[in-house]
Amino acid sequence: MKIQTYIIAMLIMLLITPLSRSYFIINYTNVTIHIYENGSALVNELYNIYITNTSIQQYYDYRVDLNLTVGQWASILGRNFTFYIVNPKYGVSDVTLLPGAPSLINAQFAYAYIDVSYFVRNLTIINKTAPRLFTYTFNDSFLNFLHTVSGEIIPASTSLNIILPNGSTIKEIYPLPDYPAGGVINSYKNVTRVSWFKGEPLNNFKLVFQIREPIAQEVISNVSSLYHYLGYWLYALLALLFIIVFLVSYKRSKG
Repeated sequence: MKIQTYIIAMLIMLLITPLSRSYFIINYTNVTIHIYENGSALVNELYNIYITNTSIQQYYDYRVDLNLTVGQWASILGRNFTFYIVNPKYGVSDVTLLPGAPSLINAQFAYAYIDVSYFVRNLTIINKTAPRLFTYTFNDSFLNFLHTVSGEIIPASTSLNIILPNGSTIKEIYPLPDYPAGGVINSYKNVTRVSWFKGEPLNNFKLVFQIREPIAQEVISNVSSLYHYLGYWLYALLALLFIIVFLVSYKRSKG
């Protein structure tokens, strides 16, 4: 599939090159979402782009200009260079854009990677559904892929990967991921990474997973909540309890 994409990209560039002094084309995009236990996520978008030989110097100039934003790169590379995961209320934050050095394919073409990373708040909705059991629901309104008449889909030459927190158990998922292909057989047991490839529909996207909190973590969380409520009075109460236990033990030893 990648070879076919490469051939198509080369044919397009051969047709356009005589008409344009400089040209870039996005060959492949890999979108990876790392979901954290607090519901936020780190999103990484890795773009593989092809460059005509007449555009290499222009790409170098863009690359050394550290002030170029994602929007400015989008005006250079086209509308498929974008934030694919966006919080409708808060947007994205802590954006890092790293254009890599170009490498020659042959006398006419080169390729380069552009890495874009950013944070997204509240990507999942978290509910405590049982003691020490938390259910996470992916908020599909954050998806910003290709919008068509029939709904939102993953564009051509694009993949979507989601990495879940350690200890997650998938409860619901749609559409069925392309990877792991046999996950449905074992109900995605011990699966913490799922992937979808080009053309997958996203208009009814659903991902629900659960994390069971260890008992030790629950104790820490309860103590933290108690401290948040009582403040320094908690230390006074603990000190008083220690004194009482000490006095009772001392009295028994003397008795």
